[in-house]
Amino acid sequence: PSIYQVTLADEFKLDGSYFVDESLQLDTSGKWNANGLPLAGKSLAKSEDLTLSLSSALLNGAGSFQYNKSLTSNNQFGFSKTDFVGNATTKLAKLTLDTLKDVNSFNLDVEVSDQLKDPSVNVKSDLDRQLGAGLKSALSNEWAQVKDKTQAKLQNQLQQQFNLDDTEYAKYSDIIAGFDKDFSAFGSGSVDDVVKQLKKKYEDKLKNKAKDKLKDKLKDLFGGS
Repeated sequence: PSIYQVTLADEFKLDGSYFVDESLQLDTSGKWNANGLPLAGKSLAKSEDLTLSLSSALLNGAGSFQYNKSLTSNNQFGFSKTDFVGNATTKLAKLTLDTLKDVNSFNLDVEVSDQLKDPSVNVKSDLDRQLGAGLKSALSNEWAQVKDKTQAKLQNQLQQQFNLDDTEYAKYSDIIAGFDKDFSAFGSGSVDDVVKQLKKKYEDKLKNKAKDKLKDKLKDLFGGS
């Protein structure tokens, strides 16, 4: 077999060998490794609401390949000092872009097999996990801000409608104890509608209390127990 080698300074090296038999069948194998190889900009996504590019990164990794009628290749890529840039127009796209901007490194495992004309490619990466965790945190913060603002508005409207001071409002805090459930179920509606729902609960509570007091008075009047 013949030997071949590709070297890029100290940052990338590929060693391999190949052999061509009498039927012109190619047999080749090799391995590669990278150590801090600088990567140029690469476009990753382009849609109506998001354009995304990997502006720069350093590649560390290693892999191997073998071909004899079919291909088998296993590769591990580690990207560090990553710099994601882009533009976003929708809320979700902006959250995605902001989350990726906080990613400093990620790993990528790639397995390739079968025929060259129709290879089977299996890709695994921890970038999905990082992106998911970042989005979850960002969305939780967004929800907390919306909830705090909405709850303050709810309290203000309830106090105004029922003419309650802070002490009286606190006595009926159980009325809004299910705020998260009410607001989540309510979805994209207005705060006014949530207030109406809470107001009905409040009025029902007052009616039940009045009924209980009336029952107590009747019991006292007729000597009931």
